[in-house]
Amino acid sequence: MSFRVYNGAAEITKTVDAYFEYNIKPGCGQPVSHSISYPFGASNTNPIRVTISGLTVGDYTYRIRVVSGATTLYTPWYRLKIVKSDNALPVVTVSRTLVDTTRKADSEYISVLNLNGQATDDCTDTLSVSWVKTSGPSAIMNDDFKGNLTLNDLSEGEYVFALVAEDDRGGVTRAEVKVIVRPPPLPPPPPVLTYMKAFSPNDDTIDDRWKVTGISATPDITEVLVVNQFGQRIETLRPPFINDEVWDGTQFGKPMPDGAYYFIVKDKTNQEIKRGSVLLVR
Repeated sequence: MSFRVYNGAAEITKTVDAYFEYNIKPGCGQPVSHSISYPFGASNTNPIRVTISGLTVGDYTYRIRVVSGATTLYTPWYRLKIVKSDNALPVVTVSRTLVDTTRKADSEYISVLNLNGQATDDCTDTLSVSWVKTSGPSAIMNDDFKGNLTLNDLSEGEYVFALVAEDDRGGVTRAEVKVIVRPPPLPPPPPVLTYMKAFSPNDDTIDDRWKVTGISATPDITEVLVVNQFGQRIETLRPPFINDEVWDGTQFGKPMPDGAYYFIVKDKTNQEIKRGSVLLVR
């Protein structure tokens, strides 16, 4: 900026002191007033040029004050606005971009799920921060408008939530989080158990124990009930079943006579999962 200083109609030709004054009003955040004096020397009609650097984003007003002896003159106030470049937008980050979860079998929903993020700006812009749901089933959203979101009662499905930040100049940035709520895993299929149709507990090391193949690898099985042909209980056998061996053909250590015996296999819910008969031959 170049100008000449006049006192009325007469141009000031003697040496003067010039001072640069400005007020800062940032374009984001609370207004701030500030002023400095910058002394210069000027003689005759040489123009006074003022250069200032290091200004940050903001809205400025400035003028020149010229002091010549007892005379003080001012230029009008001028406005200077410094804005960010087009790509200087808020920066939004989220703690994770994918949440893959599975609801429990005893609940219809995911009761509580927390998402977190933050938004920053390289100036002191006033940021408006909020979460929005862009797709997916309905959800109860509790947003603290500071980057933290609590979700309640999420049903099965795929959701997309976005943390959106907007500054006071209309710059908008978002970061998305995909949430997948899966159904509980299917219960395992019932165990495949096969059993010996007959055994001979005579200590010849051949089929001395009645075996139920697969029972050792089935932790849900809690008991095997053995009864005689009259329905009288002979033994209640419980894990562990080492090497799938279940019964040695005795009752309370006493050898049982030859004949047909019947069994029932139950799981931890007391449900019957297998029944059949076995022939004891000594």
